[in-house]
Amino acid sequence: MMDQKPMEGAEPFAAPSAEAAHAYIAEYEAVQMRRENLLDRRRIARFAVIEAVVIAVYLTVGAFTTVTDSRFIFCLGLFLIWLQLSAERRESIGAIAAPGVAISRRRPWSIVAVVLVSIVLIVVYVAVLLEPVPMALRFLPGLLALVAFGAPAVRALIRSPRIAEPVRRRALTRNERIATMAVGAAMSGMILFVLWSQGDLSLISTGALVFMIGYLALWCIGRISSRMPALGAVWAGAQWATFAASAVLLTAALVVPEAMAEHAVAVAIVAVGILAAFIAASFRSGIDD
Repeated sequence: MMDQKPMEGAEPFAAPSAEAAHAYIAEYEAVQMRRENLLDRRRIARFAVIEAVVIAVYLTVGAFTTVTDSRFIFCLGLFLIWLQLSAERRESIGAIAAPGVAISRRRPWSIVAVVLVSIVLIVVYVAVLLEPVPMALRFLPGLLALVAFGAPAVRALIRSPRIAEPVRRRALTRNERIATMAVGAAMSGMILFVLWSQGDLSLISTGALVFMIGYLALWCIGRISSRMPALGAVWAGAQWATFAASAVLLTAALVVPEAMAEHAVAVAIVAVGILAAFIAASFRSGIDD
């Protein structure tokens, strides 16, 4: 029964007839069908696979640090940047739900995911009680996350039909280009800072605090201003590849600082090269979804 009131004090609408109700349902199904025809399920599944890999890598890297370690704050900040970009990307391609949910709605996969996440939490708790932490336990959370989120994504990727329609491209706008360069400057600057700190946790903690404050400020600006571009929605392969390279180098500088310090000059050159790559990528075409 319809109990809607268009204005306060007005009588509710009359209940629709059976024919009208069937028409509403048919129209809803038609809208759902049109939406499905516009979605590229293969692109959604492909991006879900990437998300599963990123989550697994993040958990594995986090297992080699501790929550009280200032390096963990850098890793957390880098993961927050990824979450922001990936959320923008998911929204642009129609995969609004969380990783693994949009590409598989079957209950068995949900149960498997819940069980695996519970195992991860138990393993983390046990690992905190053990000193030193066994190497196998450090890799276990990442592997379980890869199975929980990656398996349904790969399954959807295999079953998704190929769409012949090419992805539309366009040049990045001025704001998008500047924002891409700013991300490159931030990533390159963080790599150089971590390299310069030479494992000094007090310096790293100060830098991590500044980084998190800056990220929070930009996040707030993005919520109140429409001029902040959604880079995750417009970046194409060149921009994503450059960001991935910078994230890998920053993670390596945080996890194995001694090895990076031994090749400090080469790492610094690569960091500057990453900034140049971001600048070059900002002039490459993006995606027009």
